[in-house]
Amino acid sequence: MLTLVLIGVPYRAFTMIDLERSNSTFMKAARTAKKVLTVSTTSMPDFIIRNFMRDSIHSWAINKDGFKPVTASWAGFKKALRTDDSLVDMMFAGATFGGGYSNVYDPASTAKTIRSVLRRKGYNDSQIQEFESSIVRNSKEVMGKVEQGLHKYKNLSEAAENANRLATYEAAIKSGKSKAQAAFESRDLMDFSMMGASNIMINLSDMLPFFNARMQGLSKLGRGIKENPREVLKRGGMITAASLALMALNWDDKRYEELQDWDKDTYWHVWIGDQHIRFPKPFEIGLMFGTLPERFVRALGGKDSAAKFGKLVAHNFMETMAFNPIPQVAMPIAEAYVNYDFFKGGPIENMADSNLMAGARYNDQTSLLMREVGEATNMSPKMLDHIVMGYTGSLGSYVMGATNQLMRNLKDYGETPAMRLDEMPVIKSFFRGSDPAKSTQFTEDFYRMMTEANQINSTINSFRKQGRGDDVNELIEENRGKLSQRQGLTATQKQVKALNAQIEMMRRDRILTADQKREKIDRLMATRNKLVQQAVERVNPYFNK
Repeated sequence: MLTLVLIGVPYRAFTMIDLERSNSTFMKAARTAKKVLTVSTTSMPDFIIRNFMRDSIHSWAINKDGFKPVTASWAGFKKALRTDDSLVDMMFAGATFGGGYSNVYDPASTAKTIRSVLRRKGYNDSQIQEFESSIVRNSKEVMGKVEQGLHKYKNLSEAAENANRLATYEAAIKSGKSKAQAAFESRDLMDFSMMGASNIMINLSDMLPFFNARMQGLSKLGRGIKENPREVLKRGGMITAASLALMALNWDDKRYEELQDWDKDTYWHVWIGDQHIRFPKPFEIGLMFGTLPERFVRALGGKDSAAKFGKLVAHNFMETMAFNPIPQVAMPIAEAYVNYDFFKGGPIENMADSNLMAGARYNDQTSLLMREVGEATNMSPKMLDHIVMGYTGSLGSYVMGATNQLMRNLKDYGETPAMRLDEMPVIKSFFRGSDPAKSTQFTEDFYRMMTEANQINSTINSFRKQGRGDDVNELIEENRGKLSQRQGLTATQKQVKALNAQIEMMRRDRILTADQKREKIDRLMATRNKLVQQAVERVNPYFNK
């Protein structure tokens, strides 16, 4: 008698191998838009370095085999760069990251990457053939050679991604585990090929950038806590203690308060003298053990209101965990339509822009190319910049930055202001220098308060015209404090507008040198930032009760 036993999880795993994804026109466009953003972001050197740093802390927090942050990661990077034998073992166990995020579901591309690495290692074709019996081959050979500089860059990128995997692998081997188990644990550190059995989750992973990566990060963290709760929570507690200690150090520092909320929540910030340095927080672990405790203590200490605390907690879960359900194919346009940047949690255009023609809505951070396009089409340069960078990520921002010099030559803007540390590619992700901020949280709060006060005032005037006297009296009584500050906010807005005009005039000057422009512009920015800060601190008690 034959008895058939169906084991759910293995059965679903095997039956999902040949899963056919939806190939509707919309899904094809959604996958393409996601791939463009993902590749153009993850292939940039600033992302690669940030990801290396994040993965080092993440790996240490959940590892149970003695993984050491920073030192183990750096050792892993050097071994991955020279294609250490441990890396070769991992590659043939399918435990490495090769060819970028776009090759995750492409066995042929993965096989090609492995062969390329082995040739660099010195293996001949017969030796490679002995190793690769389990690798799927393409029926057609891809012709041509990749340009040498790009090839070396790709090797560096893959070494950075594999560094923490290799360190995890070697920590597992040292603890006495088999190569198979060590390879599984190194791959499981962040297994991008895992998709789940839910069609909804699969489709979301196909449409939303980094959604699957965040799901795998949450899954790994959850399993780590379940399997080794004491150790993971102890290390998480160490992250919390360090985060709160750093926050205490920055508690009365106006430079920290100037930072926009997204910047506070995404990075740890340190000042050495007047030099600003920041370190990227890991995603899931950084949110749980870093950002949330920081925000909770800020709310207890009166730095954030209860309403702001709740809003930022919800925002961080949505953005850090990539939970926003709007597909990437529509996201930049949707943000422009509602005038809201979901990542930064604020408007793309502020209240002052609403008083200008669309083509004149730009600031000192808007690319010159989009300014020209905006003025020619009467479309908002701020919105155009946001849409372009929303679809093309970091690569788009580099390209738009490169066009600035071209536009200056074509339009005779004069010399470009001397470059600041926080404008230098790659470096700006970590070293921010000592120059005044181009935009601050005080500026965002100022325009939010100004908008709220004007809306209340306009509503009162509208109710008066409708003869709704009781409603007018009720609104005045409820918002007396906010209304009392409206005149002062308006006066400050006029001063800010004048300073912005001077900054733009300095940028367009054809006589001043680059250094002279930089000095004058930074002085004006510092004056503007101080003015807005003082206004917000003065009226804040009336708006954030």
